[in-house]
Amino acid sequence: MEWPLKRFKFSDDERAFFGYATTSTCTIVKVRAGDSADITKWDINSTEDLVEWVEKLAYVSSSLANRPKDSKPGGCDNPALLRHLPFCKNGFDMILRKFHVHGSIKRIILRGRPIFSRTYLQPSTPTPEEVIVYNYRTRYDWPGHLAMSMTYFVKRKVTCCVLFGCDEKTKRDVLQRLHNSEDSAYHPLLLIGVLTELERRRLLDENSTICNTLTQATLDIRKPAGYFKSPRDGDMGVDTVLDPWLETYFLKIGFEAWKDQLPKVIAHIDELSQAQFNDDYKARKAGERIKDRILEIIYDYDETIRECDMNLESLKLANKLAIARANIERVASAKTVSNRIRSIALLTIVFLPVTFVASFFSTTSSSRASPQPRSIVPPMIWMYFIIAAILTLIAARPWATVIQRERQRKNVRSVA
Repeated sequence: MEWPLKRFKFSDDERAFFGYATTSTCTIVKVRAGDSADITKWDINSTEDLVEWVEKLAYVSSSLANRPKDSKPGGCDNPALLRHLPFCKNGFDMILRKFHVHGSIKRIILRGRPIFSRTYLQPSTPTPEEVIVYNYRTRYDWPGHLAMSMTYFVKRKVTCCVLFGCDEKTKRDVLQRLHNSEDSAYHPLLLIGVLTELERRRLLDENSTICNTLTQATLDIRKPAGYFKSPRDGDMGVDTVLDPWLETYFLKIGFEAWKDQLPKVIAHIDELSQAQFNDDYKARKAGERIKDRILEIIYDYDETIRECDMNLESLKLANKLAIARANIERVASAKTVSNRIRSIALLTIVFLPVTFVASFFSTTSSSRASPQPRSIVPPMIWMYFIIAAILTLIAARPWATVIQRERQRKNVRSVA
């Protein structure tokens, strides 16, 4: 079965999954719980620093692994970025031993989808102690995604955590939230709550950017003929509208996928309060504070999802109105062309019979009754007008019938 194993030692396949640096760089944080969080921080710039400081860990300890530079073009985030570690192989071995990183983190990083998992394990060691292994992963589709491997020792109430993919801003945010943790520092889900807040900010910032683009696209659709002309003419193209629509829809899916993981966190808080902290009032109160904050974040996600739905529906409505407006313009243009063609047809009906009769009487066969050509009006000129009028009436009768029937149909439609 592909589930977290009791062993903590990484296999050769799990080690080969990661890419390693030539040296080790990270930030190590030690937190002692009390009435307020006592935080000590070390910036590790080499493997020698890591060897020196890794022995000083106690109580809640975290390693904030630096984020590799993403050289992928186009500003798109690299889904495989977290596989590249800021540690050399020896440095990573020390991190694995001291922070008790479980091998299941490989599958979590490889998956790249939002997930929260917790597993109770009893490692097969000389002095076995029950531990809870946590894995937490944010969605990799937008820049700034993170992964967390955390191990909580139930008896000692010690938490060891490694957070993968931290840039400098993320480190500052994590430290600030740890400083604000007050007496909740030793609750095992404090760091889960911190990462949940960071992901909320990341997704809401991304939503703000994408929704602004989608709103602008919706407003541009309202411009006359701005949607259907070619982009090279200076107007909007279909891709200009389709791209923000797809980004918004995809972001909505991301909100829903991440939101689906948060009830699992809340359920585990209740589980810890009943099973592990039944006699620890302070830990239960800390769990309630984390739970309340996560519920607020869920409500924020619900509101944002409704906002995404509203923006998507607004774009659909604007698109339908633009298509209707374009159809009306096309019908009006066709009607104008039809009126012009009708005018040309009327001129043809009037002048064609007259031209035909004039051409007929101008032939030599029609003037044989006169022995000599004369420059006077022929005596049979009245026949020209009579024949021309008769032919014009014969040609105009079908045209008038068709026009009358079209008007009757329009009157019937207007009454209906």
